[in-house]
Amino acid sequence: MSGQHHEHYDHYSEGMADRLDRGYGYVDRWINAQLCALLTPGARVLDLGCGFGSLDADLRRRGVAAVGVDLLPFCLQAGRARDPAARLVCGDATRLPFAPGSLDTVVLKDVLHHLYDEAPLDVIFAELERIGIRELVISDPNPNPLLLLGRRLIGHVDPVCSPRAASQLLRRFGFEVEFQRYGVVASMALSGGYVAPALVPGSALLWRPLMLADATLSRVANRAGLGRAVCWRYFLKARRV
Repeated sequence: MSGQHHEHYDHYSEGMADRLDRGYGYVDRWINAQLCALLTPGARVLDLGCGFGSLDADLRRRGVAAVGVDLLPFCLQAGRARDPAARLVCGDATRLPFAPGSLDTVVLKDVLHHLYDEAPLDVIFAELERIGIRELVISDPNPNPLLLLGRRLIGHVDPVCSPRAASQLLRRFGFEVEFQRYGVVASMALSGGYVAPALVPGSALLWRPLMLADATLSRVANRAGLGRAVCWRYFLKARRV
């Protein structure tokens, strides 16, 4: 999100948006719902690294004022084709096109690990402060052995940022984590996400009960203290102190 091309984006294409109409779409909407539930009522939201804009669509359906920003024009073009009403802007996290104090919450959905690995964090967090960000809501890949094994099997290379590293990073920039949990036990692998082969067809008859089961497994894993070990995503909420 810093404006420079990076090899981690070489495999991205507008055709990946079609995955949102298959099994992965159910997983994506479940993740969006968890993020929406963490937002403070009345939040003015920046979806930084919005990709195809699926979160922005779910936010708008819930009456949340949101704008999405991404570096990749073809992702935004595909997102606008899917949802012409979406407010999606091509922009750089180091030079956000917003006035001081115009937003108060940033959502980082599958983005923090890229910022952690690739971006000038001092500049980005200064920009977030300039536009008024007081709250961060995050979903990111949970780099446990299951996720790392899955990536190895399909040859997918991506940076990682563990929940512990995320908390330390946020504290460094004046934010304190007030909420953390884990989710997505089997559905990500079964859907194939954006990059892997799907193991289950995209039928609603299959995916609706599958997602109910996965949500139940996620709750059980968190209650048992096993979320870090078995879930493929973590969720954080942090406030500026």
